[in-house]
Amino acid sequence: MQGGEPDVKPIPACKGQTTTKQYASVGAKTLSTKGGTLCVPRFKGWGGSISYPGPTAPGITMSLISSTTAYSGPLWPPNPPGPPIFYIQFTVSSSSVTFGSKVPKGGELASKQLKVNKPYTVDAALTAFGSLWENLGECYTKASAGTYGPSLTGIGSVLAGHGFAGAGTRGVIQIVPGKFVSNRC
Repeated sequence: MQGGEPDVKPIPACKGQTTTKQYASVGAKTLSTKGGTLCVPRFKGWGGSISYPGPTAPGITMSLISSTTAYSGPLWPPNPPGPPIFYIQFTVSSSSVTFGSKVPKGGELASKQLKVNKPYTVDAALTAFGSLWENLGECYTKASAGTYGPSLTGIGSVLAGHGFAGAGTRGVIQIVPGKFVSNRC
């Protein structure tokens, strides 16, 4: 049981996950052009999966890193509208990637730190030329009761319709408590 809820399963680790004191990571997984879900590495009570829109070209891979702090020094993106409580860094295999606009159902990012029915803002940024960052967008979602306890869904929608044509291959999705934007994930 997690958080005292009777039907809540423990958050599983991702297959092949590596965990350090600062983060957890999972190696590159091939993305389906139809979209799908990726396992979010379990770290400090966070984990689950994220749905993503399909890239328009086959053979694209993505790796994920979970953390609860911005441990990457001064090269971290500008602060979103509030202090993040969780980070999902991603790396794609090509600097020329375009994601489709449809995000499939599924994907639950879970944590006992989330509060059911409370809003959370999802903020995404992409590296551009090493130390500069490009905002990919923001949306909000409300936590609901999920398989692994309080969960967020739809967070991969911040990738929908975006292209990374030479701007970079690394990015970060940040989870911020509160509703700071009007568009829903």
